[in-house]
Amino acid sequence: MEACMELYDLLEHLGISYQEVEHAPVWCVEQAQFIKQMISGVGCKSLFLTDRHRYFLVMLKEEKRVSMKNLDQALHVSHLSMASEEDLKRILGLEPGSVTPLSLFRDTNHLVTVILDKSLENQSLLCHSCVNTKTMSIAYHDLLRWIMFTGHEYQMTEVAE
Repeated sequence: MEACMELYDLLEHLGISYQEVEHAPVWCVEQAQFIKQMISGVGCKSLFLTDRHRYFLVMLKEEKRVSMKNLDQALHVSHLSMASEEDLKRILGLEPGSVTPLSLFRDTNHLVTVILDKSLENQSLLCHSCVNTKTMSIAYHDLLRWIMFTGHEYQMTEVAE
C-alpha cells in the first residue's frame, strides 16, 4: 500500500534507519505475536485516547496494561477513553488496528500529545507503518527525533500497571 510513501520519504530525509516487514493484517497484540519472529524489537501497543478535549497517543510494551488512574494523574486529566474511529481517521488518517506514532506527520494541527511509557527507553520498538499489514522496528532515540520533527509534544511517564 502506497498510502504512507510520504512517511518513508520523511524518514529518509531525517536519516532515520529502520527495518520493516510485511505481514497479514493484525488488529490486536494477540494476533501480532508471530511478527516478533520476523523482525527484532520490543512489541508495542499504541492507544489513541481522548478526554473529550484533547487527544493522546499512548505507547507502551505490548504485555503491559495502561493504568488509566496513573495516566489521568500524570496528564492532569480525567475520564480518558478510546477516541472514536472518526477522530482516528480525521486526525491521524488511520484505520482501527493501525495506531502508530509514525502517523504524527498527518496531524498538522498538533492535536495529539504523545505519551511514552518509561519502560520503552533505549529499546528497538516495533510499531505499525501506518497500516496494520506492515511493522517497523525503530530505535527509541529515532522515534523521539521523529516526534520532535513532527512538532508534537511528548511526555515520558509510567503509564503501565
